[in-house]
Order: sequence, then structure tokens, then C-alpha cells
Amino acid sequence: MIAERSPGVLESLVAAAARGDEHAWAMLVERFGPRLLRVARAHGLSPHEAEDAVQETWVRLLRNIERVREPNALGGWLATTARHESLRVRERSAREKPTGDELTLDHADGTGSEAETQLDTLTCRAAVTRALDGLPPRHRALLRALFAESEPSYREIATQLDMPIGSIGPIRQRCLAQLRRHGSLRRLADAA
Repeated sequence: MIAERSPGVLESLVAAAARGDEHAWAMLVERFGPRLLRVARAHGLSPHEAEDAVQETWVRLLRNIERVREPNALGGWLATTARHESLRVRERSAREKPTGDELTLDHADGTGSEAETQLDTLTCRAAVTRALDGLPPRHRALLRALFAESEPSYREIATQLDMPIGSIGPIRQRCLAQLRRHGSLRRLADAA
């Protein structure tokens, strides 16, 4: 581990990663990943949101690694990029979070029977189930894992579903976009 941090090693890792060396990438992720996760979590992100921000940080490095002129400054660049990505994720999340008010139906007299409430709940569940059933089985399993009460990490989900950790965020985004377009869910949202 000490040799890994000695001068010149970071330059070699960056150069090897730029050539597509998976081991070099793994070493960079091992070296900087925990720090980036701390940066993202410091912005008040949930575990999943923090992992999305960190993943996007790595994607940005992947796109720009050939242009790294000062490998020894990589840690600072990654931390700054993670901060920017965390702010983007937090902003996007604030726009997308439903509130309890958006999910309840207004009643003219302000009262509702218990039976109506149960019926509304069953209607919502049925609509969500139909929408999820329209997704490919692997995507459906991913969404169920992501929204499980235990809140597993991306690493745990990747292992459980035998899926590359880097594909979780993009697939999640596509699935949520598809669910937003689903007819029964749109009707429920419009009714609410």
C-alpha cells in the first residue's frame, strides 16, 4: 500500500487507465472512491444518490482521462467534480421528490371513508404493479432492489443481480423515465 502512494505511481496508474487497463481503473477507484463517497454524502444525499453522483464523477474522468496533465492533482479534480455532481443530483432529486400532498386525492367535503382510502391504495398499488410488469424482468428486479426498505448499496445490488455496478444508475434513470410515461401511472398523477 505504501508503494502505491509513492511518487510516480499515480502517474503510472493514470497512464495505464487511459490505455484501458482495468486493473489501473480498479486501483484508482479503490484509492479515491471512499473519499468521493464521503464528499457526496456530505451534501445530504441518500446512499443511492451519493453512488449516482460518484458514478457520474467516474464517467467524467473516463471521458477526460487522456487530457489529465497533472496526475498528482487528480484527487482534487475528482473531489471538485464529485461536489458538482452531488449538487446536480440534489437539485434533480428535489425537483422529483413527491410529497404526501401530491399523492392524496382531495375530497370535496374534506372527509373520506376508510373504504375509499383502501380502494385508493389498492388502485395505486395495482397501477404501480402493472407499470412494473411492463419492464423487462432484470429492470423490474433492479427497481425492487433499489427501493427495498433495507436500502442495499449499489455494490450489494450489483452482486445480487450479477450486474456491473456502473450500469445501475443509467438503467435506473431509463426505468424511471419509462414509468413516468406509463398510462395508468399518468392517469393516477393527473387525478391526484
